[in-house]
Amino acid sequence: MEKLVYILKEATDRLPQLRYAWGLLGVAATAAIITSILGEGKATIIIVAVTIIGLVLIFITMVALGSATIATKPAATLIWSITVFFVIFLGFTISAFAWSWPCNWVNFIELEVLECGHNPNPDITSVDIKRTSDFRGSGCVDGNKKLVYKVTDDLTFSEAIKIYRAQAGTTKNTGEYKLDISYLKDGETINPITPAKRVWPQIEQKTVDIPVNGKELQVIYKYSPILNNKEDNYGVGFISSLPIKKIVTEVILPDSKEVLMVNDKYDDDNNYFQGCDFKLGNNPKLSCENFEGEANKRYVLHWIWDVYNDC
Repeated sequence: MEKLVYILKEATDRLPQLRYAWGLLGVAATAAIITSILGEGKATIIIVAVTIIGLVLIFITMVALGSATIATKPAATLIWSITVFFVIFLGFTISAFAWSWPCNWVNFIELEVLECGHNPNPDITSVDIKRTSDFRGSGCVDGNKKLVYKVTDDLTFSEAIKIYRAQAGTTKNTGEYKLDISYLKDGETINPITPAKRVWPQIEQKTVDIPVNGKELQVIYKYSPILNNKEDNYGVGFISSLPIKKIVTEVILPDSKEVLMVNDKYDDDNNYFQGCDFKLGNNPKLSCENFEGEANKRYVLHWIWDVYNDC
């Protein structure tokens, strides 16, 4: 390393113009580091561009400082102005990544953050849910109940929103369970890391704040709990960070399996669906044209089916 530094120093002494080449290499390296950290989005372009502009301004100022006494004070003022600007600029950028603040800067550089003052107002905004619940992975395995299902929610909001908080809860049984939440953006499935938290004695919940920037969103939930063989709590559940105005759900069951009836054991919960149309059988359908569900409240329609009759 010392030999390399010596060679560069000798080259610069013989050809002073090489200092500008080293400066250009430094700018290129800085740009490469920023791009590797932030990707190729708007934030990267802005930061690299401002960095280059700042370096050019500092170079011009240094030339002015060395060329004439009359330019000393204006040049010094310009240097301090550039320094203060960069400190504020970098401070806002770091704050935007770490704490999602200030929101105007977060939006300008198009960061996808959890919270930034754009959560929709539940007094104004509502959501319609069109759902497909796929239970075809469920059944009996070695005499034990296996429950694997995928829920796909196509959400339509009453007005355009920036952020939607998706949430899902699952019964905590004696065994383990797995719940994954993902969403679709520009045709690509995004799988954020969403740790579960206990919200009721026998319920664990996961939440994830999803950037929407529009009126439509598709969220996918994948459940795979290990059931207690005495478990009889089955059905479809809904919870939303916004009031639910309408629900349309199609259920896909394993071949030859059926939903036989609504489970009377859970009348208190099922009463929420009294104004809905629920079709039994192998391809159950739930339609609630005027559901009027509250925000952040869990609604579950419990049923009795024959999926585990052979266990």
